[in-house]
Amino acid sequence: MKNSSEKSPSKSNGVEVNLRLAFNAARYGQMDEAAQRCRLVLLQKPNQSDAHYLLAQLAFRKKAIAEALVHMRAALREGAGRHDIQHATAIMYLENGIAFEALSHIDKALLLKPTNEISRSLRARILQNLGRHSEAAIEAKAVLIENPRNYEAIATFTASHKFKGDEPETAQFEQLLAEASSQELRRQLAYGLGKIHNDTKNFDRAFEHFKTAAATFQQKNHAMTSIDSMHKIRAVFTPELMSRLRATSVKNEQQPKPVFIIGMPRSGTTLVEQILAAHPNVESVGESQALQRIALSLGFGASENAHFVQTINCLESKQADALASHYQKLLNLPAKTQPYVTDKMPHNFMWVGLIKLIFPDARIIHCTRDPLDNCVSCFTTPLDETHSYSKNLLQLGRYYREYRDLMQHWREDIKIEMLEVPYESVVKDLETSARTIVNYVGLRWDDASLNYGKNGSQVATNSHWQVRQPIYSTSVKRWKAYEKHIGPLIEGLGDLAVTD
Repeated sequence: MKNSSEKSPSKSNGVEVNLRLAFNAARYGQMDEAAQRCRLVLLQKPNQSDAHYLLAQLAFRKKAIAEALVHMRAALREGAGRHDIQHATAIMYLENGIAFEALSHIDKALLLKPTNEISRSLRARILQNLGRHSEAAIEAKAVLIENPRNYEAIATFTASHKFKGDEPETAQFEQLLAEASSQELRRQLAYGLGKIHNDTKNFDRAFEHFKTAAATFQQKNHAMTSIDSMHKIRAVFTPELMSRLRATSVKNEQQPKPVFIIGMPRSGTTLVEQILAAHPNVESVGESQALQRIALSLGFGASENAHFVQTINCLESKQADALASHYQKLLNLPAKTQPYVTDKMPHNFMWVGLIKLIFPDARIIHCTRDPLDNCVSCFTTPLDETHSYSKNLLQLGRYYREYRDLMQHWREDIKIEMLEVPYESVVKDLETSARTIVNYVGLRWDDASLNYGKNGSQVATNSHWQVRQPIYSTSVKRWKAYEKHIGPLIEGLGDLAVTD
């Protein structure tokens, strides 16, 4: 019989035990267990900041940025005075395309820990995303004075500064690269030095560094960015299937109306997005992964393609409407938003058929660029590991050909309407191109679209510098500077490589 003086485990003890078990589970990669323990904590103490903080981190790892932000905001209610929570909130706002909020939170984090190197480096990156390049370069350089091997600061500094050739950092970075053993440090130094030598027109030296950077990546096939995936997509979305499903589809009235901006990376998608984002009736969500997450939820990416095929074949109008609603939810839009929203995820060119099944009236803008210029830009830009196809010149050329074949499939076999926007046309005549884009979407013209670099929105891609500058033509025929180095790319592209 229990002694009357003995007490049952207190509510606070239960919270502490579950929190400890949650963090231990997360440490050993048991993510579901960690999430379950956090939810048990929140049943007892709904505002417990550590539980919300860990749930935010778990959601962030799954790229569920909107969900992560919900939990991080909850963590802030009790943890506003904690550096780790303010820093993590800044990261999540940055990843969600809300750089002004990210800057606010990183400033609060630095008030709590003014000398924290990681937070100072993150602040530089946020400034870069906001187009405040000189401030970003100064902030990053200050970090590098204290720690020359901070690879995030190296990336921000080299991307934000226009080099003239007399900067002492060039020799310093060359020496660091010769000594570096860390792959990430080697990668950022090599990309940075490539950028430096490209700025100073030392193209042979620049290309050597870009090759060094590319060699730091492992060659992997990613479900959303592989040639095999493009083959699977074409096999599923046949003319017969699309014709049958279109016959049963109904007009989707989802608001706001999505505008999908697609194309190869470095094809001008950011420029088109910013032209539209400057319009007063357009909201931008940057590079949303919402459509990719929907495709994964339907079974795409599994080793066996049968489930995905069956799901698409059985898609009915009610299910399509539900997917459209889910897509809108994943965007995590503010309560009051504009009537149109741009989703600029270049690799959504994979999902043109799915877009048309979910949003029959969606506007799709396909950005194109000279194949050689486009591919050289991909190779010399620090695209992440999901773009491993871009790290080998021969493979990159072949990948580009497959992408072009898939786009031809959407246009000619499936008869999907989309606006083609050549990068070269935008560079040659910005106003005409901008008016064509705005008119296609269904908007009235507003001169704000010509001031896209001044709208203050975040540019969360590798186009930070270019999109903030006046329209320029130096990127047209840029491949010629590297012509003697890109033989494998020309071979891979075949007849798409026009070298006249």
